[in-house]
Amino acid sequence: MEENNMAISAELISLRGGLSLISKYTDEIKKCQNNNSEARIETQQKEENVKRKAEVYRQAKTEVLNQEKYCAKIRAEYKECEALPADKLFVDYVKRPFKPKYSDDSAIKWGWILGIVTGVLIFLIFLDDTFYSAIPGFWAIPISNYALFRPIIHVIRCVIFARQIATYKENVLNFINEKLKDAEKVLEEKRHAENVANTNRINAEKELSDQRKKEAETIKANSEIIESLAAKSNAVNESLRESYGKVIMECDWHNIDLILYYFETGRADNLKEALQQVDRQRQTNQITAAIHSASMSLSAHLESAFSRMGEALAVCFNKLNRNIQDATNRIESQLITSQRNSSETNNALLDRLDKQISVSEIQNMLIEKANKTSDELLNDLRYNQQFWRK
Repeated sequence: MEENNMAISAELISLRGGLSLISKYTDEIKKCQNNNSEARIETQQKEENVKRKAEVYRQAKTEVLNQEKYCAKIRAEYKECEALPADKLFVDYVKRPFKPKYSDDSAIKWGWILGIVTGVLIFLIFLDDTFYSAIPGFWAIPISNYALFRPIIHVIRCVIFARQIATYKENVLNFINEKLKDAEKVLEEKRHAENVANTNRINAEKELSDQRKKEAETIKANSEIIESLAAKSNAVNESLRESYGKVIMECDWHNIDLILYYFETGRADNLKEALQQVDRQRQTNQITAAIHSASMSLSAHLESAFSRMGEALAVCFNKLNRNIQDATNRIESQLITSQRNSSETNNALLDRLDKQISVSEIQNMLIEKANKTSDELLNDLRYNQQFWRK
């Protein structure tokens, strides 16, 4: 009875070793998927960067266009002022959008104030006889002669402003020309900023193009790796079914840690009793905690089990190896047949298929995945199955 239990334990440990191997392949598949996700995220970041650079370039281009319009407006003003006579330009002083700022402005302003005050006085004189009659000598001047004041005032004003009129046009043109120089300097700066923004945009687009190629290459390479890992997992799974499907039903594989624990602790004399105890644990809703506890116990005593059941485990591992090789050959044959029936070629997948898995590799996977429960190993198997060829 004890030898029979040891043989069953060896088979269950070997089954767990096969599941651990599939779990390792699942980890590698997830790693490939993470690499694909990182490549996609990097591409998305590059796309966002291109959008930002394009927006900066658009704003820089708009600023250049606005500055060019401003410069054109100044040039038009310069040409208009250049075409006007000096006295006309002087009279239109208030209307000029680009007014010069120089020291003679105060004289011009005071000149206009003097003219306005003089006009008001003359207007009052004409309105009220008592005003000018009160001033000695004014009563003797006929009222019609007061019209002579207007040309006199104009002459006075022209004498006062003769110098300003002569130099005003030159000052205005110089002022506008300085404005134009400043505006053109700003325009050059904005054009430089536009060129820099455009260069950054072009570089960002090139980086995005390179990243998209890199992403495509990464996904292609990882897809081939995932396909080969899935094929390997499929081969291991088929070998496990063939090797241990008659020992323990596949629906009970997630309980192998608990079954091994019952055998190791002497709580069960045979597989049937172990499965009955598993059912009782399930009925009391304690199955999860029991499997976890059994997995921790198995992890602690796994190396000692290797020494105690070395010969039995070697037999099981070799049997599993042969079955994996047979399953791999079947999958390889199916792939070759499918390639003949279609234009698809996948030599890389065929090259990656391992026809032989060493005993030490299975043993190493047992130790590496010792902290995983049989439930978790089955979850890895189910995750892996989504990549298997139908």
